[in-house]
Amino acid sequence: MADFTELILDHGRRGRTVFKKYDDEKDGVDEWTHNPRIRRKKLISNVIIPLYGFRMSIEEKFKRATDYVSSLPKDGPVQPSNDTKLKFYSNFKQASIGDCNTNQPGFMDFTGKAKWNAWNGLKGLSKEEAMKNYINALIEVLDSSDKNPEAEEVLKALKA
Repeated sequence: MADFTELILDHGRRGRTVFKKYDDEKDGVDEWTHNPRIRRKKLISNVIIPLYGFRMSIEEKFKRATDYVSSLPKDGPVQPSNDTKLKFYSNFKQASIGDCNTNQPGFMDFTGKAKWNAWNGLKGLSKEEAMKNYINALIEVLDSSDKNPEAEEVLKALKA
């Protein structure tokens, strides 16, 4: 049986297309097809852009950035400052919820008040701009931190 590699193109609301690259041991030909039942159908090579040629949408970059930031260990090599953490928090809330919709915290809740002020300061900013700000903040943090393979991969994906 032939081995294959999947390439999934997500078209958002229009669904997705799954391409499979078959490595046929019989004739040594690699083929891309979007329908496994028509396995021998060859596609024109310039229809399939190499994986590194795909550009992620702003939403995909934002998702990748938020996944990376939420997985950062407290004692890991990447340590954002408190101001940067507030920037992440406020831009995440603005991008996911929109304008601040909660009451200001009490006088003695210093952390809550700092978070509220940071989020409320972005009132009127579009969700797309908040996503871009979040991504740019992460790029700045990763550029200034010690490089590790995972951070390099995320940085390369976000800058593309």
